[in-house]
Amino acid sequence: MRYDFDSPLNRRLTDSLKWRMYDEDVIPLWVADMDFVSPAPVIQALRERVEHGVFGYPAGILGDGKDLPAFRHLMVDRLAARYNWRVQPEELVFIPGVVTAFNLACHAFAAPGEKILLHDSNFRAVKRVADVVRIFERVSREVPSVLLMIGEGPERAAAQALARRLGVGERVRFLGQQESASEVTGMAHVFLLPSELESFGLSALEAMACGVPVVGSDAGGLPEVVKHAETGYLLPVGDVEGMAARTIEILKDDEHRREMGQAGRRRAAALFGADRVVSQYERLYERTLGG
Repeated sequence: MRYDFDSPLNRRLTDSLKWRMYDEDVIPLWVADMDFVSPAPVIQALRERVEHGVFGYPAGILGDGKDLPAFRHLMVDRLAARYNWRVQPEELVFIPGVVTAFNLACHAFAAPGEKILLHDSNFRAVKRVADVVRIFERVSREVPSVLLMIGEGPERAAAQALARRLGVGERVRFLGQQESASEVTGMAHVFLLPSELESFGLSALEAMACGVPVVGSDAGGLPEVVKHAETGYLLPVGDVEGMAARTIEILKDDEHRREMGQAGRRRAAALFGADRVVSQYERLYERTLGG
């Protein structure tokens, strides 16, 4: 099937963020699949569905099951290629509704009533991943909880071994690299980042944007991101006991945790939102080019 890339497609007034971001004389230079006209077979299939008048789930996926085995294997291959997950076809569960699916995902990570702690990094020594496990071990003594670890790196094996030695190996889930980590971040109750040094703390900002309080170290650029006692707590590097105590404090007070999460979301939007940051870059470019 050939595609005509020479015919321009005007995306203005079609609720496209990048087209609404600039004036008429600026053309966005990044493209995505939604910037091109859909293939004729797709358009024809949509027309047939519209003419039918009923917009339900297609047969073969959640309907008569005719094509379900092939669909299962397709999903297994995609999960392996994109996330390096090893999933068996019979482990897939098809659910008619995203809310129900999120509920199932939460239960897959934690039992009802358990809290979810999260860490996301490249597992280098500077991230002090062992401290994350030690903090969780202390927290788990007082609060039923699980620890999710996102990322890969040289300290992962040592962290797994430490979790087993401390007796929490079954409650620490190493998820590997996640292309869309925010989907997991939004399920967490506290984000842990006890790094020895952070140039900025992007993962902490992402947690705040998802409404998750941050407990970490007062090192590097983290104090610029996390407002101590407002959007989380920052303590000296290596203060495992202090970080565990603050985490327990947050987890035992749901109202306080929600207030911190909301404050974090507001701070992330106000100080690091796209509109503010883009304008700062624009001013920098203007000064540089003008000078």
